[in-house]
Amino acid sequence: MRRAVRERLVTAVTPEVIQRASTGSVPDLHFLADNLDINGEHGEQFPIELLKVAFKFLHPELVPSVERDWIRQPIDRAMYCMTILQCALKQPDLKAALVDQLTENVDGLCRWIRFLLLVPDNLKAPQLPDWMNLMLEAYVNNATFIRRVLSLDDRVFDVYISSPECIDIILRLWFRIDDNTGEPLLDITSCSILDALRAVVKKKVGAEIFLNRIMEKRLLPRLAWTILRRARLASEDPSAAERPNDAIEYLRTLAATSSFLMGSSSEDLHRAFGEANFLREFCSAINTLSITVQKSHATMLARLGSCIHALFFMATQARTHVIKHRGGLVEGGIVPLLVRVIPWSHKSTELPPHYADIVTSSLTLSDLTHPRVIRRFLGMYPDGKVPSLEGCSLATSERWEYHWKQAFSFCEAYQKFDGGGVVMICDNQACVHRAQERVSRQCAGCSSVVYCSAACQEEDWRAFHHHECSQARRDHAVRRSLHTWYSHSVRQFYTQWVADAVENIESEMFQRGGGAPLMHHDNPSDTMVHLDFSKGEIATHFINMTRSVPPEILWSSRKNTAYPQGFLKPRHASLLQRYWSGLAGPKSKLAELVLCFGQHSYLDLIVLLEPVGGVYRGVYSIARHGYDSQVDLLPGNTLKLVPPSES
Repeated sequence: MRRAVRERLVTAVTPEVIQRASTGSVPDLHFLADNLDINGEHGEQFPIELLKVAFKFLHPELVPSVERDWIRQPIDRAMYCMTILQCALKQPDLKAALVDQLTENVDGLCRWIRFLLLVPDNLKAPQLPDWMNLMLEAYVNNATFIRRVLSLDDRVFDVYISSPECIDIILRLWFRIDDNTGEPLLDITSCSILDALRAVVKKKVGAEIFLNRIMEKRLLPRLAWTILRRARLASEDPSAAERPNDAIEYLRTLAATSSFLMGSSSEDLHRAFGEANFLREFCSAINTLSITVQKSHATMLARLGSCIHALFFMATQARTHVIKHRGGLVEGGIVPLLVRVIPWSHKSTELPPHYADIVTSSLTLSDLTHPRVIRRFLGMYPDGKVPSLEGCSLATSERWEYHWKQAFSFCEAYQKFDGGGVVMICDNQACVHRAQERVSRQCAGCSSVVYCSAACQEEDWRAFHHHECSQARRDHAVRRSLHTWYSHSVRQFYTQWVADAVENIESEMFQRGGGAPLMHHDNPSDTMVHLDFSKGEIATHFINMTRSVPPEILWSSRKNTAYPQGFLKPRHASLLQRYWSGLAGPKSKLAELVLCFGQHSYLDLIVLLEPVGGVYRGVYSIARHGYDSQVDLLPGNTLKLVPPSES
């Protein structure tokens, strides 16, 4: 009776109400939670002394034991105190006080959140058929709370992210499965669970701590699966046909979160995502949603532009399965996705002015340069022709056609190239059988070099390979484990492509009649043509090859690029000397091809060209992996990408 009278009399937040609440009065805590209003739109002004009351009943010693019968009053008090803190987190003038209280009460707050996530599961019973709705509401509310805590201040973020209890809360939120469907929880309207994860991983330190915990629990494959399942569920959301905004925003946030994760230097994460065909499945989900949006809300397609940008970013960040990711974009439908989105991209204020040019060149000059990716592309577009853009400006359409014309040079070369797994190159610089096109056999010790005969193998062993083999074996083993090995058949393809490219350039210059050919026939050893595909455009320039330039300078002539395969330096220097001295042939030429090959890394192929049957043919090549010396060769970023003996 006395409590009922008190409830009727409480009409405002007063010192007396706060005093009674501090003694544990559940009705008064309930009144304060309701009256202060979690949305911060109505209700009383927040009294700062109420913070101490809220944290008083969120003490870790008050958390009930799961094993014993639960006591209702501590749970009710904690839930009302959490609601009070939700309101406090939206009050800018309380930030300083909140930072102090939150940093002092990490253990209690985390233990209570973790406990409250268990409440709906323990309420599961036949008499509560809507318990799954209660569970989702609890997860959404707690995810919203933890996201606001982590976003409040850097000091709070650092303290909470260092707590294993906090990381375990994020794991529980993210990995919880809907018992009715077997699918991950999808709060597509509020996006709270996803926002909580993003709040953790958007900072490098948070991503590292989160991933370390994931790896401790061996959950990396499950992490990839839950991201991809959520992407697929959001893309197929039934409400997207009428109200696509929620699905679009969810995929945008999910793509950004995935980008933060893929920006990690963890090879284990990149391996798990590669084995899950991550980019193929994610691209396919975005493509599916774009089809739905195009039917009735085409003007909203531009908002998917950031998702496409994230896909290309993740492809460039890949440290393992580099080519698999690039091929996955093609298989996931990146081309039709671009055809739908680009015509609307100019209406977006968040996309860069040259967005269409950026994403198209990323696809054509970074992805469609590898035989395995080209094979998948030609499987979808046998004639190499892609759909035209509709509704774009003339300039955008022309650039689209221009980029695809550049890419098709690789496709044409691939169609003429008889790959078939048959390698017919020889890594003996003194080989005299090049015109015979003998089938090659690779070194059994390291697999890094191939020869046309046992005689060539013996000759090269004496000249170079006895110094290279053991180090090359370690390099080969690392790259095969990371799925970044550069096969000899691919090297053979690029070698011939370089020969065709140089031949075409000289033919074009000769037809113009505007001066000397590309390379000086009188003294061809003074110049090397450099074909650079690493910056999104084909850049052709010439490197001075005069004998006064030391081979060491030409080994690392590319700015800010380091080549850790130092065991190849003698072979590289010898090739230059043979070229300068004329031993390679009086009309031989030298060319270099540079391609992007993963995060901050490049593939550098130097090719010796000789005339065969009136046209130039690549007769010898050396492949090197280069890394951005300002990024990847720093002690904290090297990891296993560089063999220990070479780092």
